[in-house]
Amino acid sequence: MLAAELGQRLQRTSQRLSSLCQDLDDAVLKQQFDAEFSPIGWHLGHVAWQEELWVLRDRFDEAPLDAAFDAVFDAGDPDKHRRGRRLPDKTVLFDYRREVRERVLDRLEQVIDDSSKELMRGAGLLRFVANHESQHTEIVLALRLAGNLSVAEPVLPEPPRVDAQGEWVAFAGGDFMMGTSADPDRFDNECPDHRATVAPFQLARAPVSNGAWLEFVARGGYTDPKLWSETGFAWARARDVQRPLYWSFDERNGWCERTLFGQKPLEREHPVCHVSWYEADAFARFAGARLPGEAEWEWAASSAPELASMSGSVWQWTADVFAPYPGFEPQPYRDYSEPWFDGRHRVARGGAFITAPEVARVTFRNWYLPHMRRAFLGVRLAKDAR
Repeated sequence: MLAAELGQRLQRTSQRLSSLCQDLDDAVLKQQFDAEFSPIGWHLGHVAWQEELWVLRDRFDEAPLDAAFDAVFDAGDPDKHRRGRRLPDKTVLFDYRREVRERVLDRLEQVIDDSSKELMRGAGLLRFVANHESQHTEIVLALRLAGNLSVAEPVLPEPPRVDAQGEWVAFAGGDFMMGTSADPDRFDNECPDHRATVAPFQLARAPVSNGAWLEFVARGGYTDPKLWSETGFAWARARDVQRPLYWSFDERNGWCERTLFGQKPLEREHPVCHVSWYEADAFARFAGARLPGEAEWEWAASSAPELASMSGSVWQWTADVFAPYPGFEPQPYRDYSEPWFDGRHRVARGGAFITAPEVARVTFRNWYLPHMRRAFLGVRLAKDAR
């Protein structure tokens, strides 16, 4: 049963990513739409290469399908600018993906026979492969949006509408077990579970909406230095940031937003999306609030079903820097978390409307540099207890 379940999951994740790229030609697959992200074609090949590396080569000691791909798809190479120039053509990419996945599916029972509970061992290795591909699928969607490459609406859901603006849920504070050492889908940065202490606080019942953010724009939120950190305000001024990344305004059409389904009138009831940590931090001051800590967010998500859209709307920035939990031990794929414990990346929680359910876990931690806006990043506010 487990082999069949994981086999179906692997096929589902592979089909989803492939279907989102099937309409793109070689030139688009090799184009870099943002200096901080690799081309779409690189993500297609990278997930297959990681699967080959950790399942076929590490677990079964097989020879590389194409040794040249080691230099092309290794995420450890920091030069993203040259990745597009080194990519194989679309046909080769899709053939490589198909060959790797077929070989892995043929070996499911043997992988699962390894009863180890360690990360990236046994069934956990197959879950890693599926979750890793789902994460890169989300990046591909962000890059399609960056390149104005719309997708067919039936393929994806619309972001949910959010209400309850201005409503708060109170939490008494105390101790709880944060993170997980047991979830079979966990990554290394989610564990070990450990005791965390939270002071009394309040959390907004819903994420911040486009309508609330429009008020921030209208009342000069982007030009008031008192609302911003010094670094954040310098960033906004240097880049002439005046609104969320994909918003636009003209007298004929009013406020509009570029979406995965094309240019549309701005939906005031949708959660605001594609804002940086700097913007989220400034908006929180404007609203007389603050960003939640990671522990606050996780405790609320674990214990308060009345909170809306803790997952499935937008990723929600937290106040915290991405750092290892006490007792952290890296998984075999050390480059997944360790390089980003640099004191600069900020944590986002929850999952967006395009995030795979297996990824949008209560304990899952996402992280970005504070200026980044390409991902599906939004805001949920917190306050100290009254």
